[in-house]
Amino acid sequence: MAKTKSQLSTYQWELYNFIKEKSIEDSEHWVTHEEICERFPRKFQLNHQACLKKCSSRIQKEIIVINSSPEIEKIIIYKNQTYRVASSKEELDQFLETKFLNRAFRILKRYWQLKDKGEKDGQVKLLSARGDVIDDKSQARKFIEAFINVSLTNETNTPF
Repeated sequence: MAKTKSQLSTYQWELYNFIKEKSIEDSEHWVTHEEICERFPRKFQLNHQACLKKCSSRIQKEIIVINSSPEIEKIIIYKNQTYRVASSKEELDQFLETKFLNRAFRILKRYWQLKDKGEKDGQVKLLSARGDVIDDKSQARKFIEAFINVSLTNETNTPF
């Protein structure tokens, strides 16, 4: 089988190896972005105020590329602008739940809320938003209007 060219840059390999070596030296140690900036001064310049957000997000982007590479079998986890190689399945599961699963659930919940609102368009309402019964004397609309209907908007002049 022919050897293919590495998808990772030399720098990304060096960053991976640096974090891996630190994780092997001390499995409880989280590599800070200050340590990475110190180790790679040509790639990251440490300026506490400016670098704090910008530097760590650049590092995190590199970590995502490294983790996405099929060449790397180990998984770098991160939290609070610190990084290390995962040392157990439990640690990885906790990382995945915190970083991805909870966020995915929030996004899906919002998706279904909006989808549900759209599906209710045109349905008859029995109660107003205040909980009052809608009858002929009521000023509330009798139908749910999830979307703007230009022809109806011009006729009713309602803000909803």
